Amino acid sequence: MRNIKTILNRINPKQLNLSALEFMFWATFAAYYPFTVIFLQDKGLSNTAIGTILSINSFIVIFAQPFWGMISDRIRSVKRVFLLCIIISTIVIQFFPVIPSALGMGLLLATLTIFESPLGPLMDSWVIQQIRNEQDLSYGSIRLWGSLGYSLFAYIFGLIVDTAPMHYNFIIFAVMAIITILITRNIKDEGSASSISFRDMKISKLLKNYSYITFLLFSIVIYIPHRASFSFLPNLLLAVGASPGTQGIASAVMAFSEIPLFLAGHKLLKRYKPIHLILASALFFLLRQVAYLTAATPQQVIWAQLFHGPSFALFLNGAVYYIDSLAPDELKSTAQTLATSLYGGVSGILANYGGGWVIDNLGIRKLYSIGIYAIIIVTLLFMASLFLPRTVQSKNSNPM
Repeated sequence: MRNIKTILNRINPKQLNLSALEFMFWATFAAYYPFTVIFLQDKGLSNTAIGTILSINSFIVIFAQPFWGMISDRIRSVKRVFLLCIIISTIVIQFFPVIPSALGMGLLLATLTIFESPLGPLMDSWVIQQIRNEQDLSYGSIRLWGSLGYSLFAYIFGLIVDTAPMHYNFIIFAVMAIITILITRNIKDEGSASSISFRDMKISKLLKNYSYITFLLFSIVIYIPHRASFSFLPNLLLAVGASPGTQGIASAVMAFSEIPLFLAGHKLLKRYKPIHLILASALFFLLRQVAYLTAATPQQVIWAQLFHGPSFALFLNGAVYYIDSLAPDELKSTAQTLATSLYGGVSGILANYGGGWVIDNLGIRKLYSIGIYAIIIVTLLFMASLFLPRTVQSKNSNPM
């Protein structure tokens, strides 16, 4: 016991508190994210209807995430906005089992999305603020605990779905959310004490930033097949003969695959620029689509989840630092939430509605072949765009 206390005393308190927050937050939402489509399918909704509901939620994300990011920057407190959103999300999600109609479920999911969707990017911004002046800490070394929590509890919740009514997940969600809230008591805000007026928060600084905009366009397109694959993974599992609970195993493997990449994130960022990690992630996004396209058994679908780590984790590791480097000080949280809202929201609209339509009309496999072409084309265009500013600058400086 004394040895454990000695080890804990040597750990940076920020590392300990932020890692605990990441672990419990993502463990909590492992009760919700992997099983949303399954829950809607149990309500008797078609793939197109489910895709429509999820698309509406993605549309809400586009406005909800930047709104809460701006509020956070305005009051100089990520913590207060985070707490408000997670408390309301926990209350709303408890009504899921008692809503009988498709319209009611759509409205409830829309309400939940307003408060749930900004939590991830807000926490990313909060972590970056906390560790900015800590030489021994990196985003990846903290975020990996979120992947571990999600992986472990997605598996547990999958077992529950196979053996008990799904509303048990939401009850456990509430208990774990309370623990998450208690953990935040040990974490402070790093923002300045003075607030900033909305008039001084010129978002045009972001919208006129060439690198920021080209990154957003690239990330929106590359996220379309990524989001479609995530939303309709239960359909692929069903097509290859898996049970509903297999979704939990697949989600656990998916989240666990992130851990090595987040663990190596600090070393990777010392050796490579954030943009290089983002480009490398595109290759693994592509390989993941190929793996889905060729999968014929539940085991092969589960093994395909291993591509999630080097795709999503590399992308996120690079993106949070790349965005932070592009944003002015007064718009750090806004830049993170705006970016996430666009590549999560716009891509979600197209992925969920379009994906549902493709599955109902063309079949599940066509979803992945379309994704393969989209990733190849947008990656090549984005790579070309990275050289454009240098080319234009070179021409402008040439007297000829």
